[in-house]
Amino acid sequence: MTDTPTRDTMVPGYILDEVGLTLGIPIPLVYGRTKLDTLEKVKTILEDAGLDSKESFVTKSYDVTVFEVEQAGEKFDEIVGRKGWMEGVYAAFEDPAVRDSARAMFCERFQERGDAEGKVTALLTFNMGVGTKL
Repeated sequence: MTDTPTRDTMVPGYILDEVGLTLGIPIPLVYGRTKLDTLEKVKTILEDAGLDSKESFVTKSYDVTVFEVEQAGEKFDEIVGRKGWMEGVYAAFEDPAVRDSARAMFCERFQERGDAEGKVTALLTFNMGVGTKL
């Protein structure tokens, strides 16, 4: 059994991962979320390992966070500048050669996720991968 965040979970981090992929900015594999962001991808990994994935599911949301689209730039700066256990995960975004374009792309994608009121809603849901022997 394993869990992975869905696309609608921790949205700012997910968008930053997408930007990194688009710009060729490396994100350590253990933190990269785009490879296992859907239940179908999680099931495929289990099935490729010779397991039955039919018991896999997406959890209900444990929480909801609402962001304002206009705060996208601040959110980018906050994530990229994090210290502590996340320090270094997004360090490549601090390179002056890519920072401005990465920040602009992040803001654009953040805005695309926004609704008519300029809000981005993030759920706290997970893909639960349940693999059993065939």
